[in-house]
Amino acid sequence: MSAKGANGKQDDKLRAIRMPDGDPAQFEGKGYVEIVDQLLLPHHIEWIKITSAEQAWHAIRSMQIRGAPAIASLAALGLALDLLRLARHQGLADEHTYGKTGSPSSDDASARLIAETDRLCDYLLSSRPTAVNLSAAIKLIRRVTQANKSEPAEQLVQAIVKTCKSVWQDDIARNVWIGMNGARWLLETLEREGSLKPDESVNVLTVCNTGSLATSDYGTALGVITALHELGRLEHAFYAQTAPYQQGARLTSLELLSLGIPATMVPDTAIAALLAGKKEGTPRIHCFVAGADRIAANGDTANKISTYQISLLCHHVASEQARPKVIIAAPLTTIDMEMQDGTGIVIEQRPQEEAKTVSGVLRDGQSSGKVVKVMFTPEAASVWNPAFDVTPAGLIDAISTEVRCLASQDGAFQLGTLS
Repeated sequence: MSAKGANGKQDDKLRAIRMPDGDPAQFEGKGYVEIVDQLLLPHHIEWIKITSAEQAWHAIRSMQIRGAPAIASLAALGLALDLLRLARHQGLADEHTYGKTGSPSSDDASARLIAETDRLCDYLLSSRPTAVNLSAAIKLIRRVTQANKSEPAEQLVQAIVKTCKSVWQDDIARNVWIGMNGARWLLETLEREGSLKPDESVNVLTVCNTGSLATSDYGTALGVITALHELGRLEHAFYAQTAPYQQGARLTSLELLSLGIPATMVPDTAIAALLAGKKEGTPRIHCFVAGADRIAANGDTANKISTYQISLLCHHVASEQARPKVIIAAPLTTIDMEMQDGTGIVIEQRPQEEAKTVSGVLRDGQSSGKVVKVMFTPEAASVWNPAFDVTPAGLIDAISTEVRCLASQDGAFQLGTLS
């Protein structure tokens, strides 16, 4: 497995986005960020330079980067890169003097910057419409742009770029708290209910990929698992294969291995058997934790396809005494208080080919090690391939955010109390 960055250096830290030489201070001067190409994982780790909003859009759309927080971060950074280039072209700053006194600006220059920011916001928003983190980041950038529209062009660029970088930086800090809040809530709740002793560890099931590859770092749902591991209270992590894009099999497996967390993949078709726990030796699953791409005001949650059915299974397959808690782990930016419930969430339809093909490494002698894509259905087969489903709030026990973990009250959430 290769791990070579775009600058030829080795990089052992697995994450979605990294700054030039790992230093955020070099972002403005060097004019790029790097992303790990997630389409090549887990067999090859290849870093790609992103130097523009257009490249960021294509990386998001093609799923070279995925996960709502990571998408928002890359979109914001891509927008910043375009504005920095425009500012240099207009003589407002150059790559060696950005942030210092530059050439005199004009109302005309500010107007062009504002118009370009607005255009880029619309463009980037079209890359993945379901992820509310992206729309929240775009709203923030637009709000800061309007608040600084009377400033000279140099100051306007600085304000927007600072905001774009903060989308990435703030996500890292949030994720640590999301993970710890969820872990503590789970342990305290199970101990209070008498179903877990203070010295016992838990088994946790998750879906898709919600770690450092889906966020700016640490992760959301995978952050809860990581926090339990750091607390010494994780017995074992189980992760769903997550067809058709195999995010669990390809990405979560790689992250958990790199973190040294004991883990086992579960085929999507075996989730019910695992949760039922009727076969001797099958472990009790204490919790199912998932991320979120959008949470409506009532708690209905859009997440990777199969989150809904796993949540249903937690309620209807496992015995009531051993029913796994269902936790959604997500930042406050994922909560859309303008959307009353999940019926208004737009569900993205992915290309049919994604569900008809699979990529992997050949294991046939002379060709071993070569990554290929194969089709395993008839060419003419028709596929319904939604990227997400919506889990009703009534199936969710708690929503863990960076502020606190909010428990459901009789199947309902008062999400307004989190702000």
